[in-house]
Amino acid sequence: MMTHVRAWRMVRMMVLLTASLPAAVLLALTPVSANAAEGGSLAAAPAPAGATVPDPDAEKTQKWRDHILASDEALRRRDYAKCEAELLAAVEIGETFGPTDERLATALARLMRAYSVQGRHAEAIVPGKRLLALYEKALGPDNVSVGMVLNDLAGQYKDQDKLDESLPMYERARAICEKAGEPGRSLLAIALNNLAEVHRDKGDLDTAEQLARQGLAIRDEIYGKEHRWSASSFETLGTILLAKGQAAEAETVLRQNLAICQKNASWNRPVLIQAMVHVARALAAQGKTTEGETFYRRAIAMGEGGLGRSDDVRADAYEGYADLLRKTDRAAEADKMAEQAKAIRDAMKKE
Repeated sequence: MMTHVRAWRMVRMMVLLTASLPAAVLLALTPVSANAAEGGSLAAAPAPAGATVPDPDAEKTQKWRDHILASDEALRRRDYAKCEAELLAAVEIGETFGPTDERLATALARLMRAYSVQGRHAEAIVPGKRLLALYEKALGPDNVSVGMVLNDLAGQYKDQDKLDESLPMYERARAICEKAGEPGRSLLAIALNNLAEVHRDKGDLDTAEQLARQGLAIRDEIYGKEHRWSASSFETLGTILLAKGQAAEAETVLRQNLAICQKNASWNRPVLIQAMVHVARALAAQGKTTEGETFYRRAIAMGEGGLGRSDDVRADAYEGYADLLRKTDRAAEADKMAEQAKAIRDAMKKE
């Protein structure tokens, strides 16, 4: 079972830039996303208040910054072509500052993310590999920031269902974070959760459950069970339990995920819809079809009007509802739901 929400897991696409790179210029730059990532953000670390940062390339730096901020605005407008063009220009300027400059790292990280949110995961791998090489050279192979980039890069393979290629990257990220101790703790939880999903999708459900519970325990320790960063751990564990046929326990866990998403409803609507679909599936698996149907209908209603690049969440809701309707001998209604799902997926392929 694959988790269909991609965009909400931008944690994977937020590269940690807290460590200073050699000869890097620390730039006070507004983050590209209003949602700060767990463990860090894409923005370069700001200079201390009142500090003067000498920059012999001030004019080029300003041009680089202009491209970054223009890409930010284009991404908000979903003008992906302009966003890509601006980031490619930022990368080109970043290259002139040196192979391990922070401005180049920032541009590459954002380019990888821009491709990823469009579902262009194969293209995202190219800047991702460059970014990994940059960090390994600048910080050493065992730095926590290298683990963050590995986690991001592995995600691009995972989202193409290339599980065997993503697995060793996640394992290496996990090893780096375990070795780092406390500084790598939050990233370790992310790596464990992603490893759990890979093992789930490969059918190794016992290993998946163990990893998911480990990741959840760390997030509970750091943030508490009601924090939004704990939501994905509940979701992953719940889907694993459902795949193991433990529908009642899965329902309990997935309702915890839903409660967190409802508490943070403004954070991400596709996440809330997907959470409802997960609960609906757990209910249907227990024969609680009436209650399950209520959740499917709520999810579908919430997705009316479209979700842009997250429209696969709507398709997932229609498909799940179609399955439930067939189980209750309502074939005609089920066919209509299936047609809706197909129309959404066909439209997404044309984008």
